Formats: sequence, structure tokens, C-alpha cells
Amino acid sequence: MLLGIVVGGSALLAMGAMIKSASVGAVISLAAEVIMMGWIVDEWILLPTNLFTNFAKNWAQAEYFLVGLAMVVLAVRVAPSDWRGMLHAAHLAELVQLRRHGH
Repeated sequence: MLLGIVVGGSALLAMGAMIKSASVGAVISLAAEVIMMGWIVDEWILLPTNLFTNFAKNWAQAEYFLVGLAMVVLAVRVAPSDWRGMLHAAHLAELVQLRRHGH
């Protein structure tokens, strides 16, 4: 039920938003795909075998993760330029903080 509501619901919301506005849809799609990729990573962590065995046995997980990654890249490319600028500024601020703390 959680998979259907959270992962499926976020993807459905992203689809509806994309129909209304490409820029808003891109941001919501990015969030939906990060949720989906997080779900897949959680499955890898929770399954008792190692990562490579999981890929071999559960190729669909790897496929969904790669599709999610491709959709994240596409969402970032479609996102408004001011939104991408905010991400870049946040990344630069993080780098400054790391340098101040000697990391």
C-alpha cells in the first residue's frame, strides 16, 4: 500500500503537473523520481543478499533505478533556469561550508 500511495502517487502527481506546466512538472517529477530511486535503494538494503546478486536476480530493480536516474536528468534539464541556479548556489554554499570546516 505504501508503494502504491507514495511512489505511485508521486508519479501520478508529477504527470498531472507536467500536463499543466512543464517547469512545475519538472520539479515535481524530480521529486517523484528521487522517491522511486530511494525505494529501490531501500529494497537493495533490506534484501539479505549483496548488491550484485540483487542485480542479477532482480534485474527489474536495476532497470527502474536507471529509468529513475534518466528521468531525474531530464527533469533537471527541463526545470526553470532560476531553479537550476538555486541548486547551483546551494551546492556552492555546501562547498564553502566544507572548506571552512577543513573537509
